[in-house]
Amino acid sequence: THTHTHTHSHSFPSLSLCKCKSLHALSWQAVRALVIGVNNYKHYSTLKNAVRDATAVSHMLKAKGVHVFDAYNCTKKELGKIINAFLASLQPDDAALIYFAGHGCEYNNANRLMLISESEESMIQEDSLNVLALIIRFARCQVVTVIANYLKFMHTDLS
Repeated sequence: THTHTHTHSHSFPSLSLCKCKSLHALSWQAVRALVIGVNNYKHYSTLKNAVRDATAVSHMLKAKGVHVFDAYNCTKKELGKIINAFLASLQPDDAALIYFAGHGCEYNNANRLMLISESEESMIQEDSLNVLALIIRFARCQVVTVIANYLKFMHTDLS
């Protein structure tokens, strides 16, 4: 199997899924945030500013009174534990904000957020988070907003 990767900068569009309220109608204390930043990739180019950007967003949100769950330079397994704690903290009327800075790609018709690989070879499905699958886990929230800023690469299987 041969693979070819194209890289270009891409800002994933902000996505909001609203049931009835907007973020403007909620108090900051009713907002829970998951902030993810990844610089140190094993199989992809190292980034310089993703963790810095995520840390800045986290500090800004905390200053507003938002309960923030931070995840920096993590594997999918490590992030899974943080996501579970994040989900357990959510109340039915909360709004969920997810911020991601790092690499991302489209793979099998799904936008994926790339994390640090636990394996010796690049395995996109195992080393990334499907954005839609993540959003579905937040179904009980009033508002779900995803903001992702990443260097996108296109994965093409040439076998």
